[in-house]
Amino acid sequence: MASVLGGTILTRQLGRRQGAVLWGGFRVRDEGPGIGLIILVAAGAWAIFGHPMRDVRSWTGNATYQDQLDTLTDLVKKKKLGETPDYWLTKTNFFGAADRVALVFGLMGDLEFCQDLADLYERKYPQSNYYCLPANNE
Repeated sequence: MASVLGGTILTRQLGRRQGAVLWGGFRVRDEGPGIGLIILVAAGAWAIFGHPMRDVRSWTGNATYQDQLDTLTDLVKKKKLGETPDYWLTKTNFFGAADRVALVFGLMGDLEFCQDLADLYERKYPQSNYYCLPANNE
């Protein structure tokens, strides 16, 4: 006879047959991989083809950084904030893609201020490429 301690799997012999395995209070027959293999394959496919952390966070009501950025981008595309068009201060990342660094809005000269910021950052970080992109569709 055996017992279960702290999640460790222990079994007991019942005559010549192997008994049921206890794991965390669940009884599982040791007749092959069965459901465990199916769960492992499904989780692997989800990890490869899906966005597991993004999905899990959305299930709990916590938006990811990308979700928040997408929401802000959609809002700004539809309506400018202030009287003049808004601009994204943008940086070219290591892979050559555009990364939005800051949103410039609510000033009389949004474009001029954004270009000043880009010049300031390029002086401070000469290896980087900063520029301004329109944020609105209006």
